[in-house]
Amino acid sequence: MILLIEEEERRAGVPAATALTTNGASGNGANGHAVVTPFEKPQSFTDKAEAFVLARPQGAKTREVADGIGQDVSSVDGSLRLAMKRGRIARVGKLWVPVSSLKKTNGASAPQQTRTTIRDLINQVFASNGNTPIGAAALYEALRALKPDINRSSVDGEMNRMRKDNLLVQVGVGPNAGGLYKLNKEASTRPN
Repeated sequence: MILLIEEEERRAGVPAATALTTNGASGNGANGHAVVTPFEKPQSFTDKAEAFVLARPQGAKTREVADGIGQDVSSVDGSLRLAMKRGRIARVGKLWVPVSSLKKTNGASAPQQTRTTIRDLINQVFASNGNTPIGAAALYEALRALKPDINRSSVDGEMNRMRKDNLLVQVGVGPNAGGLYKLNKEASTRPN
């Protein structure tokens, strides 16, 4: 079967696919031997994605990279993440950017914006009310004032973790038979 394909390619004038090609018109090197050069390796999608991002200091979205290199959007994210492991590109928000375009401070990468955690918000609520005991529902409402899209079950989960770590203690029962909580002053001075 392969011989038939090679025969058809030769008739059509297509050069045979070989791993090595000769260099020069006569094919002879200095010693009269054929000069052989390696067959050029095709560029991978990871290489193409990395080159695409490196050519855009302002950054590029995943879909732009997919359109630019001709790879499906569902696959290009994997190629970009592989390229990111090489250390030359990074993900900043929704953009893939060259590491060289990130702002530098004293030779190091700029510190990333720290995310405010639910625990930080809980500590902020108690700091603002002087650590007076507060019920879970009132705490949740105070947190919603700080972060409107906060999830109730996430707050409950963080409260349970803080209770387990002895950072949050129940000090009584509220008017609706729910617990009243406050920060444990001794434990809150210790690092997380």
